[in-house]
Amino acid sequence: MPPFATSGGTLSYIGFEEGRIRAITAINSSQDGGLDAMSINGNITLPDGHMGVFDYFIKDYQQNVRMVLTEETHSAYNTCTMESNRNSAEDPVFGQTGGSNEVETTRYPKPSGWQNANLGSSVSRLGTNAGHNIGPNTLQKVMAGDQVSASVQYYYDVAGSNSNSNMVTSVLTSLAQAITGGGAATSMVKANATGITNQLNGTSGFINAVQPAGGNGAAPQAYLTILFFDERFNFIEAADGGVVQQQVGASGSDPAPIGLGAVKAPKNGYAFVYVSNQNNEDVYFDNLKVGITRGNIIEENHYYAYGLRIASISSRKAGDVNEGKLKNDYLYNDKELFDDADLDWYDYGFRNYDPQIGRFVQLDPLTDDYPFLTPYQYASCDPITNIDIDGLEGGVSTLAKISSTVSDFSYSYNIVSDVKAIFPAISAAESAGTSFKLFSTLISSTGIFTSLAHTAVNLIDNSGDPKQVGKGGGGGVKPKPAAPAAKPKPAAKPEQKVILRNYDDDDSFFSNMWEKQKRGWWLAWKRTKEAGQQMWENAQNNWRAHRDPVHQFAANPMMYLSPVGPEGAAIEEVAALNTIEKEVETGTKLLNQFNSAESLIEGAGELTPVKGAMQGFVKGDGNAIFKAISQGGARQANGTVIMQDGTTLFNHFSTTTGVYTIDINKAGQIFKIRITP
Repeated sequence: MPPFATSGGTLSYIGFEEGRIRAITAINSSQDGGLDAMSINGNITLPDGHMGVFDYFIKDYQQNVRMVLTEETHSAYNTCTMESNRNSAEDPVFGQTGGSNEVETTRYPKPSGWQNANLGSSVSRLGTNAGHNIGPNTLQKVMAGDQVSASVQYYYDVAGSNSNSNMVTSVLTSLAQAITGGGAATSMVKANATGITNQLNGTSGFINAVQPAGGNGAAPQAYLTILFFDERFNFIEAADGGVVQQQVGASGSDPAPIGLGAVKAPKNGYAFVYVSNQNNEDVYFDNLKVGITRGNIIEENHYYAYGLRIASISSRKAGDVNEGKLKNDYLYNDKELFDDADLDWYDYGFRNYDPQIGRFVQLDPLTDDYPFLTPYQYASCDPITNIDIDGLEGGVSTLAKISSTVSDFSYSYNIVSDVKAIFPAISAAESAGTSFKLFSTLISSTGIFTSLAHTAVNLIDNSGDPKQVGKGGGGGVKPKPAAPAAKPKPAAKPEQKVILRNYDDDDSFFSNMWEKQKRGWWLAWKRTKEAGQQMWENAQNNWRAHRDPVHQFAANPMMYLSPVGPEGAAIEEVAALNTIEKEVETGTKLLNQFNSAESLIEGAGELTPVKGAMQGFVKGDGNAIFKAISQGGARQANGTVIMQDGTTLFNHFSTTTGVYTIDINKAGQIFKIRITP
C-alpha cells in the first residue's frame, strides 16, 4: 500500500503497516423533524474539515487481506409515515418499484378509532379482506455484527380469523421486487432473483417464519418481522438467529409501538424487514422505523488458490459517500488490484498478474535463468506453498516457513550495527591479540548488495587460522575440520586480507553472488531501492526484498573467516569483489542521481525542442527509473502519477525502437526523457 492516496486532489487515505487511516466526512444530520437521521464519525482530526478513522487489514500467512476492520462509528434510521408528502423519501426505501409499491398500494386514511396524537392522516391497511398481506418493507445489506432495530405502531378493531394461504407468495413477491429494484443486492444476486425465490418457496424454515403458527390467540396474526439471509441469499434458520418477530398485542390500540431492538446480523448478507397481517380482518400500521448501527467489518475476502476473489462468499459493506474510499484495492499478496473495465489484474511491479488464469500476462524478464518454468508462471505453479514478490523469477517459500532463518539472518549478518556483537569469534580473537578492523560502512541506500559486497571485508587477522562463525551471533564457535597434516596452511602476514567464506569450499558464495549481479544492476536497484529506505528495520522486509541472499544463507548457514595468502583460495573471490564494488558504486551513483523528476531532467544534459516539448536522453532501466522518481505520487487509473507538487509523470515503451520514454509535465512545461539500455 502506498504512503497515501488522493482522488480528485482530495486525500483518500494514509497507509500504515497495519492498514490505513481513511479520510471521512463526519456527519450528524436529521431530516423532517428527526424522521430520518444519519451519524458517521471518526477518531482522528484531519485538515480541511475532514475526520480520519483507523482501518485494520487482517492478513493470512501469504499476506492476503482477509478482512478489513474499522474503528468508525456509523448509524442511520428511516421512518415510513405513509404520508403522501414524503413519497420521494419513503417509496424507494420501503416498497417495491413501480405501481406495486407497498407504501402506495396499502395507504389508507387513518381510522377514526385510532386516537394516538403522533399519527398523521394516512396509515398502512393490511389484511386478506383488504387485498394486501404485506405492507411497507425494506431490504438492507448487512455485515456480521451489524445491529438492526425496528419498531411500528398498530391498530385493529377485532382480531378476526386467520387466513394465511397467500402469505408465502406475498412475501416472496415483495422480496423479489426488493432484490431487483433496490440498491442493496449485488448484481449477481439480482440476476438470480427468480432462482432465489423458487428455492425459498421450498424451504420449510422460511415458510414457517413467514406463516408463523400459534402466538397470542387473542390478537391477530400480524407481525413486525426481520429475516436474515447470507451473502448468497440462503435463508438463515431461526435457530441460528435468522428470524426475529414481534406479534401485535391483545389490545387493539396500544399507544406504545411494538419493537425489535439491536438485533445482531448473524452473517454477512441481507436483512429483510416488513410488517404483515395474515388475518382476514384489517390491521393498521404506521410510523415503521428501521435503523442500523454498523459494526466493525468493512469487507471479508476469500480466494481461490491462484488469487481470484470468490465473489459469492466474499462481502463488502454498503457504504455512504461520506465514508470516503471504503473499497480496499490491496488484496491478494497485498498487491493492488486493477478492476477497471473488469480487467481484474494485480500489479506485482515488474508484471501484471491475472488470477482468473493463474498466470502473468507478460514474459518474465528473468526467464532465461529458469528454463524449467514457463515464463508466464506464478509462484512456480504452486500457490499454496509459494508466493511471488515482484513478478520476477519463480515463487519463493512463504514467510511462515522460513521465519526462523530470516530472524537468524537479520541478526547474524547485520554487520554494520556491531561486528563484534555479531561474530563472537572475532571478539575472542581480538582479546587474544588479533587485530580486526571494519572496511567501511557496509549498509547504505543500496542495501544488502552493498553489504554483501563489503562483507568480504578488509579484516586483519594475524593468526592465519580459519575462524568459523555460527549463525545467530551467540551459538559459539564450531571448529573447521583440520587440514591434512602433510600440507599445513601457512600463517597470514600482518595486514593481510581475510575473507568471509562459505563452509563448503566447493561453492563460493561471492562467486554465486557475482553471477546474480551480472543479471544487471537494474534488478538490484529495484530491490534495494525499497529495502534501503527501511535500513533493515525488520527481518520481514529484508527477506521480501532480498530473497536470493536469504536462500543462500539458508542453504549454507555456516560461514568462516579465512585468510588470503599465497596458497589461499580466495583470490578469485577478491577479484570478483572488486568488480562488484565498482558496479555498486556505479549503481549507487545512478540511484542518487535519478531520485526525482528534476534530477532526471538534469541528468539528461542538453535538451532539444521537439513537438512542443524538451527532449533529452539518459541511459539506464526505464522502469526502475520511473519507479524511483514517482515514489510518493498518486497513481491514476490511466497510469499517470501525480506528485505532491503537482508534477505529472507518465511512462511508455516503444517496442519498435526499444526506447523507454518518461513524460514530465512540470508547471505546464513538457519534458520527454528518452531512456536507452
